[in-house]
Amino acid sequence: MKGNLTYLIPTHNRSGFLRRLLYFMEQTSCQNEILLVDSSATDRLSENREIVALFSNRLNINHTYSPLDVIPKCRQALESVDTHFTVMCADDDFLMPSAVAQCQHFIENSSEYSCAQGTLVSLCNGKNNKCYVTPGYSIENQNPVDRFHRMGANWFSTFYSVYRTETLMRPWQVTDDRLDNERARIFPEFMLAQVSVLLGRVKYFPTLFNLREEHHLNGSLVIPEVADEENRDVLYGTFRAALSEELMAVSNMSAKLAGRLVDQYYGVYQKKPDPAYRKKIRVRLQRCLKRIAFQLIDAVNRGAVRTRRRLNPRNPDCSSDAWRLAYRLMVEYPVGMSADELAGETAERRAA
Repeated sequence: MKGNLTYLIPTHNRSGFLRRLLYFMEQTSCQNEILLVDSSATDRLSENREIVALFSNRLNINHTYSPLDVIPKCRQALESVDTHFTVMCADDDFLMPSAVAQCQHFIENSSEYSCAQGTLVSLCNGKNNKCYVTPGYSIENQNPVDRFHRMGANWFSTFYSVYRTETLMRPWQVTDDRLDNERARIFPEFMLAQVSVLLGRVKYFPTLFNLREEHHLNGSLVIPEVADEENRDVLYGTFRAALSEELMAVSNMSAKLAGRLVDQYYGVYQKKPDPAYRKKIRVRLQRCLKRIAFQLIDAVNRGAVRTRRRLNPRNPDCSSDAWRLAYRLMVEYPVGMSADELAGETAERRAA
């Protein structure tokens, strides 16, 4: 499948993470195209160019600069991709090559599916490097509205899935045209996933697909879900209208009914959450029962993950060379690799 898939990697002022990622991709013999879209400041941009030059003889990298925010810069980069398939990869994450190839092969032969992904794993630096599996499951319903219900009832991110490039274009175009990520990042996250399931089925493989790092620079920790709280209701209204239109485009649903359906799952985000409400015994009990129900479902269906759980270290995928390398690099270089650390790794590899 060489030359038929592009890794789209957005980066911003994180040269250490980029250096670590490209080292991993080199060591796992990545032969796919890599499109690195970079919005870094001048000094970091210059450093990133040096990093790319260092790996350019062994990796097929196209490094482009874009001063835009993450949503428009990814949309812009995606529009320049000329391979049939695309997979997104954050600069501080690792994707397992064999799992990516498995998903690509499936999508290539399954036209009714919009995307495919495997098991997503988070490594927590603050918890002695313990790993947790995050939610993900197949959505096989033929009706797009039924798929919308499934995703809304137990949301998970399809960001890292392997897509046909032409399919992936639609979620990013709608999100960029209609939503404001800087004022409220939560709504673009919901939009990208929900439009994906409206376009086709989702395939989930119980194979380790990626390893992401939970650290103090994660966007989910640094950037609030809604930065512009004064206009939260307006931002939600825009999201509601845009997602309703996508629902109406794949069904005979009226605008009124589509809006109600969006409200059913996301209306809670129209107003700022009340901390006191979340502490109520009734609410805490409901969350507890829901978590137990998901755990029971997971116990019966091993091919799905409904709620976050510890990764079993006896998982056979944890013995692969790619996984061992990914885990070691994250543990040993939790804030990325410096130039000296990369040189040390390279020298050690040559000596071995």
